[in-house]
Amino acid sequence: MTIEIQMTTNDGRTVSGSITARTMFRFGVNITAVAGEDFTGQEWADLDTAAGVTRTIYERRDMTFTEDDRYIPRANVGGYEIIDSYGEFHNLLSDWSGPNTNDNIDAFIVQAINIGGGVDGVDGSIPGPTSHSGGDSGVIASKTGFVDAHGNRRLHSDYLGMLIGHELGHYLGLQHTSDAGNLMLPSSGTTDTHLTYNQYKTMIQHGWVEID
Repeated sequence: MTIEIQMTTNDGRTVSGSITARTMFRFGVNITAVAGEDFTGQEWADLDTAAGVTRTIYERRDMTFTEDDRYIPRANVGGYEIIDSYGEFHNLLSDWSGPNTNDNIDAFIVQAINIGGGVDGVDGSIPGPTSHSGGDSGVIASKTGFVDAHGNRRLHSDYLGMLIGHELGHYLGLQHTSDAGNLMLPSSGTTDTHLTYNQYKTMIQHGWVEID
């Protein structure tokens, strides 16, 4: 955003100039671990790192988000820790989206997605609703874990951060693209993190995005 300033001196001269100001937009995200007890301390730390990766992707395009970390206890998860169908995904959103939230997008991190075709993330609708009712209010991402050389369970933070960002992009109104390096490629990887200005203009129109 450019601000034009014009002033008149006491002797009648006109002095003008411009200031370029950066406008940041903000939205909220509930990052919810499904079957939270099944995340190790290291996996929780890696999930926090992944959220930082997502935030960096968006902040490069003058958007950021506030984060509310949550979990669904294993005793209450009802089988949702592993998503086996799109119907089960929508049921997860219907059952768990929105308790005690204020206009935050629900991003559920599940243990695995077994829908087929190498699906690591799913969104409810494009764009997502500005309510927490029904089966479209939220996104899911598989935690895509691995065991490191020391036997510790870890998460691929760079990949998971990109994946969360990709699904949030859908929620904010973005379709898939064929642009090389773009976050919204159908099979985006860790280096596919670019968002265009046109994509930015689409996302800031979502009802849950506001000027920071």
